[in-house]
This record gives sequence, structure tokens and C-alpha cells, in this order.
Amino acid sequence: LTRQIVSEVLGVADRSLLVELAGAVLARDPASALRTIAAAAERGLDLGQVSRSFLGLLRDIEVVARVPEPEDLIDATSDELAELRTLAAAAHGLTPVLFDRWARAVDESGRVIVPRLILEMAAVDLCQAEPLLPLGDLLERLEGLEGRLQSTALRPNDSGRPAGRSAVVSDAPVARPTSSPAPAVGTPTQKNSLPPSPPPPPSPAPSPSLQPAEAWRRVKTDLEKRRPRIGALLANAHVLEIDASKVVLGFDDRTDVDAAERVRPEIEQALSAEMGTAVRLVAKLDKGVNAAPLIRAETLQEADALSADKYKREQEARQHPIIQKAQDLFGVAIREIKT
Repeated sequence: LTRQIVSEVLGVADRSLLVELAGAVLARDPASALRTIAAAAERGLDLGQVSRSFLGLLRDIEVVARVPEPEDLIDATSDELAELRTLAAAAHGLTPVLFDRWARAVDESGRVIVPRLILEMAAVDLCQAEPLLPLGDLLERLEGLEGRLQSTALRPNDSGRPAGRSAVVSDAPVARPTSSPAPAVGTPTQKNSLPPSPPPPPSPAPSPSLQPAEAWRRVKTDLEKRRPRIGALLANAHVLEIDASKVVLGFDDRTDVDAAERVRPEIEQALSAEMGTAVRLVAKLDKGVNAAPLIRAETLQEADALSADKYKREQEARQHPIIQKAQDLFGVAIREIKT
């Protein structure tokens, strides 16, 4: 009773078939890979089980390549470990790419009536797979290509002048710096004869309309330190009206309006102490009715600043010369930039 007979009776793939398929893929031999899958089908093996077992073999190959002593991570004999090390040496770092492509094939083959077709084409695809280059290496290659193109453009032509725009620039006359005219001899400098400079204008007095707004900011900052819960509530408030006797706040949520009413005496006390006069606080539901509040909610200001910064970073990335060259080289467009 041999292992092959047992595997045929149970309909599962034996290790020799999986190793044979891996060897064909790493040798880039699609004919041998197709014949191995055909032999498995002719023996009546479950191709779904074969595909999943081969995915596990690819995982074991990568583990052996990355871990010096993988005995606790792989269920294999010493001979099988030696076999895996041989396959890992032949993979040259290609195993993650093979695993990813074969995993998609396993998933697709499980949803079709004839999985053999999917697995055969996937095996051919594995034979043509190439290692993925890091993006940094690709950008370095593009920079090197750009440098060679620039050096070619600056190479002198038959007339001895650099080609391209450099030849035009070289014909332009060189402007010589002109020296300032020397002061006339015999003209003494009259320091004391100059009229005195007018005194600087007095600093404008602060506008009274700005004082309540500044007082509001100071009160909000103080409450954020002493009463963080009230500070967080006021961060969601729009200042709709403000003067020396009244502050009208607008909230987008009824819950915030009710919360502001509960702490209204404490906020009024802080405002009155800051402005030096009695101040009345009014909280009402706004929900964007007032399109241009005097002072927008701090949370919205922060959200706008984050959105503007994100948009700026995306535009800088899209306009980067290396990124544009990569798009031209591969004929693709950027769909999304994550910052």
C-alpha cells in the first residue's frame, strides 16, 4: 500500500504532485504545469483540494525562505524540508506574487462548474509572473532615465554648440554690471538741512466691535481648561450675534442646544466677568440656516483646515514630476491618493 494509492482512493493530492507543479512553475515551464494538472484530473483527484494544497505548499516555501529554523512552523520531515529549501532557492523572492495570484484562482475556481480551466490558466499565469519591484526602486530608475535624457539633450551638435534650448541661450549677450555714478565733487552732504521726518501716525484705537469677539475667544479658551465638557460643547457652536450685552450661539443639534441651556448661567458669568458688564447668552438651533455666522464653529474650522491640507498634499503628489512620468510610462491614471 503506497502513498500514491492512498491519495488516489481518498481523492487528495500527494506531495510529489504538488512539488512537481511547483517545480514546473519556478522553471517557467507552462507545458509541464499543464500536464501536471491534467494528470491530477485524469487520476480523479479533487482539483479544489489540489489547488488549496498547492497554496499551502507556496506558503511553506516562503516560510522556509524567511525563517532560518522553520520546524515549528511547518509540518514536514527533514527530507521534505530539504525539498522546500531547494524550491525556495529557485523562487528568488517570487513566492509572494505566486501565492497572491494562485489564491485568487482558488477563490474563482470554487465558484465555477469546471475549475480545471481556471486552474490551468492560473498555472500558465504563474509561469510568467515577475517579482514586484518596490516603488522606490521604480522611481530611482525613472530618475536615472530622466538624467540620461537630459544629458542627451545637452550633448554638443555639429556646430559645437549644445543642442536644444541651451544653444539659444548661449547667443544672448551677457549684461555687464554698471557701477553707480560717483557723487559730484564739491557737493557737501547737508544732513542738518533736511526737514525733520513727520512723527508716526498714532496707532488706531481697537474697534469696539472686535472686543466682544476677543472676549468670547478668551472665555472659550478658559472654559476649555477649567471645564473641558463645556469647552467641547462650545467648540460646536456658531456665534451668530455678539455685542457687549448679548451673545447668540447656533448649534446644528438639538441636544447641544439643551446642553447649552443647562450650563448657560456659568457661561454668562464667565462672559460678564470678561466684558465687565452683564451679558445674556442665547442658544438656538441653527442647522446651517445662517450661512455666514460671525464666528464659525471650531470643529468646522478644523475640518476645513484638514480638508484644505489634504487637497494640497494630493495636488502636490499628482503634480510631482516622477509620479507624472510613472503615469506616462505605464499608461495609467491616479484614482485615489491616501494621505
